[in-house]
Amino acid sequence: MKVKRTCRNCGTVWHDKKGIFGDLTFVGIFFNVLYSTITKGSAIDTEYMNDRDRKIRRSCPNCGSANVAESKITEQEEAKVTHIKELNAPAEPPKSMTPKEKKVGLGCLIIIIVIIILVIIGECIDEKTMIKTKRENDNASFERARVLLQSSEEQTFVVYENTLKELNSISSSHEKYNEAQILKRKADSLLSRSKYGSLAYKGQNYKTVKIGNQTWMAENLNYDVKGSKCYEDKQENCKKYGRLYYWATAMGIDEKYNKNYWEKSSKIQGVCPSGWHIPNSMEWETLVKFADHSYSLKDNFNNIAGKKLKAKSGWTDAKHEYCNLTGKAKETYAEKRNYENIPDFCNGTDNYGFSLLPVWAGTIMGGNSKLDNAKKEPKYSYGASYWSSTEKIKSRCYNPTQAMTWGVSTNGDYAYDLCLGKINLKPIRCVKD
Repeated sequence: MKVKRTCRNCGTVWHDKKGIFGDLTFVGIFFNVLYSTITKGSAIDTEYMNDRDRKIRRSCPNCGSANVAESKITEQEEAKVTHIKELNAPAEPPKSMTPKEKKVGLGCLIIIIVIIILVIIGECIDEKTMIKTKRENDNASFERARVLLQSSEEQTFVVYENTLKELNSISSSHEKYNEAQILKRKADSLLSRSKYGSLAYKGQNYKTVKIGNQTWMAENLNYDVKGSKCYEDKQENCKKYGRLYYWATAMGIDEKYNKNYWEKSSKIQGVCPSGWHIPNSMEWETLVKFADHSYSLKDNFNNIAGKKLKAKSGWTDAKHEYCNLTGKAKETYAEKRNYENIPDFCNGTDNYGFSLLPVWAGTIMGGNSKLDNAKKEPKYSYGASYWSSTEKIKSRCYNPTQAMTWGVSTNGDYAYDLCLGKINLKPIRCVKD
């Protein structure tokens, strides 16, 4: 154990080590050494033996006086002394690496350098591969466009539009870029000529458009017959949106068939021009499936055909982030906000020039020609629904006072079919025989 000793002569204070059995006699020294051997496992407590003479004398290390006082060191004093020794102790020199550690470190460094080199080489290879692939794609796009535009056979505007997209994808660094620009101008010209046809009927010219294997009117029919009306009873709306018809009026038959089955299965010309007819439900479905191949009657609202068939403008002038979404993303957006603050109308993309506008009117309650209020349930709000000539569909439309309609959502992306009362007022699109 350690003790504090003070010289009464000069006042020097020092700490010393004292054996457990004292240090004034030979017997004390012997037993201290024996105790140290047992507890520490060493033959001799060398620190104690080297200083035993001074400890026996207990003389002052400064003046040599034997007039020394002894007292026990407190824990606080011992901790303070230890702290001072640690502060005054010389800093240990940095430990040098062993040869084995040097080899391991060098090996790790070499591995890291090799990995970095491999990554750089890989990126260079990927970049070259991408450049090569882009070049091959540009060559293929140019060749397809060249062959198509040199053909004497007329194509639909959809084909020319896709050709134009391919030509636009050719990079400016491609060696055939200038030739591609020439083909692009030709495609632009053919696109503008092929997008719409023309049909004269009852003093009015209508745009027509070929979509897939069908040719449709690209505008709503505006043929004034008894029983037809203008949207909101305004003549200017007839010029923009066409006229609205009860089902029997559109079919060109007696109004009694608004309450009874007519059940004619052949093509029905109705109010359409010669060589054209009122589309049946299957013809509408063909159009919708062309716009979205995934369309299914079993999941009537899970498609994006409506967005492709709607006009690019005329539905709304406002810009809203909801309208920029498509399909499920749009529905999820509305559900998260509990269908609050969702716009009632969104424009479409008009992929095929069909250009549907938001015209629908009339209810089964009385044929009012004013716009239905669907703001409370925007998910199920319908707009621009059109008559078909189909009266009955098994398990879906089986009331003699009803017939099938087809339309698009006002603010959604979907096209749909719906069985409605024949006394509703709906617009007409004619399809070519």
